[in-house]
Amino acid sequence: MQVNINLIKQILPNLSNSEKKPAIYIVEHTEEVTKLNILELAEKSGSSPSAVSRLCKKLGVAKFSELKVNLAMELSDGEDTSNKSILNLALLKDTEKLIPLITSFTCTNVTLVQSVLSAKMLEKAVTAIEKSNAILLVGIGASGLIAQDLQQKLIRIGIRSQFTYDTDLALVNASTLHENDICFAISYSGDTKIVKNITKVSKDNGATIITLTKVGDNSIRKLSDITLDIPDSEPIYRQSAGVSRINQLVVIDILFTMLIAKRENGIDLLSKTWKEVHSKKNYLD
Repeated sequence: MQVNINLIKQILPNLSNSEKKPAIYIVEHTEEVTKLNILELAEKSGSSPSAVSRLCKKLGVAKFSELKVNLAMELSDGEDTSNKSILNLALLKDTEKLIPLITSFTCTNVTLVQSVLSAKMLEKAVTAIEKSNAILLVGIGASGLIAQDLQQKLIRIGIRSQFTYDTDLALVNASTLHENDICFAISYSGDTKIVKNITKVSKDNGATIITLTKVGDNSIRKLSDITLDIPDSEPIYRQSAGVSRINQLVVIDILFTMLIAKRENGIDLLSKTWKEVHSKKNYLD
């Protein structure tokens, strides 16, 4: 995951007050920061070197020098990666304006996935899934639809998993997981209570936890061994899951593609299942 200004903006609400100071200074004075050392940034932002170091770790880089390299690369690209404001649909009554606005907003936010999604975490997720004995998929509401999508994709390449909207049954499944099993928890907010409880039961039983939530600190992400992040693109109390749902599906598609590439018979299994589903014998008497 390459650090850029958008990622810093995404995690800003989840930083401590001392970490926010250098983060805000970086956002507002990016070019200047690429020429500063850690002591100078701490002084100019009214923070401390230790706060800058903690910020770097939360951004996924080991040192401030590495952060500066990432910022310099973004400046050299000359791209505007800033996030657009969250849509207020209550103000949009003109259909002619609504169509391009929703389309543009969605495309922009899907592009932002690459700024917060870690390639290293994706690779860890693929390896864990390949080695797992059992996989429990967890999600409710719109996130449950994402879990169902992942389940049918995994079946296509010969990987069996469990998903149910019955949360009591999901808790039962979680209690039977062991080491080398996976609990894959999906929640945009990362704070859905029942999903958190199922995830915790799974972790207590030794399962590897993979989470798909919005970027930043949340209760489900804290339980995770492998974190897959999407942009913080919608308010929690939103009209419905819109671009956040699409972003989750994008991550699932990336993960699925990686699994196909890793499995020797991945393409053959896809072809076999496609032929079976589209066979006329299953639809004609």
